[in-house]
Amino acid sequence: MLDTINVVFELENMVGDYIEVEVFDLLRKFFRRKGYYDLLKESDGKSLSIRLSYPRFFDNTNAYLITTKEECLEVNRVFIEEIRRFIYFDEVGVGVRSNGEVLLKWFEANVAIKIKRVDVAFTHILGKHDSFNGYKNLYQLLNNIYMKRNPASIPKNISVIGNNEVETLMFTDTQNVGAYNRKIVIYNQYRKFCDYCSKDPLQLHSILQKYPDLPRRVRIEASKRIRRKPFEVLDFMEFDIFNAYVQQFADDTLNNLFNKELFDSASKDRIEWLKETIKKEREYPNFNYQAFIYRFIDEIWDYELIRKAIMETTDNLNSAYQACSTIREILKIYEKATGIKFFNMKETFEKIQKDLIKIRGEK
Repeated sequence: MLDTINVVFELENMVGDYIEVEVFDLLRKFFRRKGYYDLLKESDGKSLSIRLSYPRFFDNTNAYLITTKEECLEVNRVFIEEIRRFIYFDEVGVGVRSNGEVLLKWFEANVAIKIKRVDVAFTHILGKHDSFNGYKNLYQLLNNIYMKRNPASIPKNISVIGNNEVETLMFTDTQNVGAYNRKIVIYNQYRKFCDYCSKDPLQLHSILQKYPDLPRRVRIEASKRIRRKPFEVLDFMEFDIFNAYVQQFADDTLNNLFNKELFDSASKDRIEWLKETIKKEREYPNFNYQAFIYRFIDEIWDYELIRKAIMETTDNLNSAYQACSTIREILKIYEKATGIKFFNMKETFEKIQKDLIKIRGEK
């Protein structure tokens, strides 16, 4: 669940003493090392922006799933202890720095840690015969849900140009994706690893050996910019970041995306759109449902929606049942050929929703 955080190490109350420069240089050297953290940015010799990856502490990639607060506390404690040792001990391993104790005390007393962003990842496991792109119609509905809740936003997706296969969806609270305060990204984690390991197939094979469910993962990643009081160095070691944010982010994801009330509202809107479209199309000569389906295949989303639209716009029940039967068979054929699901969208939505409710309810 907890994935990465962006933290800033900031030197407070700077007066220009040499010890400030020395501590900052040591911190810079530490964060430039390869590890489960990355130096993102440094500013004016007094702050360092760091990305801290909780999964990468336990493994080399974020395929590892963090599931407990104990894991997060272990990362926090080891992270700070490693920094403290780096400051206190000579980096070539010959003993304590001549001024190691002074540097360490100054570091603990004068450096603040600010959490600037938190990323929490939830994982949905696809059905045996499902694919990430196969949920394309569900993504259409999620888009409508999110915009009902966040009318100023413009959700976006990243897809393959050649076949229009969806890889990533981005839901932000602003039209400018980069200026978000809150963001939910849904992406194909397996595809991300395929791209990352494109030049090293053995690495991908090794990851799949360790995480065989990776090709079936749908990654739902919630991010939020954080505004809270800075931590003293030693206090950060004991901060229960898991319980501070995981349940909160699950609740935000439920309210903004996997919202049952808005799901029902968006479904009704789509049924009304289909009803009006059917009425208009029937006015044309030689109307038939097979042609209608193929013309509006990207707008139908789920069999239940079109079935209700037909039942509510057809006076003759026998004609309505026959039309539904025809449409059902066409959608089954289309689903088999493309992998895009047209059945049980509500059940899929509710499964993800229940998983998030369970996470939100954990103590």
